[in-house]
This record gives sequence, C-alpha cells and structure tokens, in this order.
Amino acid sequence: KWVVDGRDREVPSGTVYRVHFKWSTQRMEVYWDEAEPTLAPTAFQFDHAYYVVGGFSRSKSQALTKSKGANVWESTLRIGAQGKERFQLLRDRDPNQAIFP
Repeated sequence: KWVVDGRDREVPSGTVYRVHFKWSTQRMEVYWDEAEPTLAPTAFQFDHAYYVVGGFSRSKSQALTKSKGANVWESTLRIGAQGKERFQLLRDRDPNQAIFP
C-alpha cells in the first residue's frame, strides 16, 4: 500500500499525484509529483471509511457512521466499568493510518 501525504507541503485533500517508477539494472526509483489539473477527472476516486477499535470492541474494528456534516464521522460505544477506555481511530481499517486521540 502506498500513502502519499501532502500535509507537510500543505497540499489540499483530494490533490491528484502522478507516481513514477523507474527500474533499471543499477537501481529502482519511485517518486511522485502533483499531476496537471487536466488529469484529475481520470484519477481513481476512492471514498475513505473510518473505524474505531479498542477494548470495548475486543480489539475488532467498528465502523464509524458518516454524519450529515462535512468530514464528520460518529460512533457510539460503551465505556468500561473503570470509566475510561483506550481506543484508536483507523482510516480504511489500516493500522498504518491510525489516528491517535
């Protein structure tokens, strides 16, 4: 899985990149750059999903529900008897894309 992250360069979400892969006898090289705006309509569209995982779910991912608001996701869960709960938010059920509270 490849994740291109443009946060450091403050690139807006949804920006389309062109990924280049060169393979020669000397070396392999991968790099990416921002694609021309004319290529955006041909880019693969992917809707992300978000999940919560923790002790309340026995470490199994539980889907968050997309709310009516923009970029708002919700879930309901039961807090344990000790009044606290450890959890993580995952994008696309991918631990490498965990969002830590």
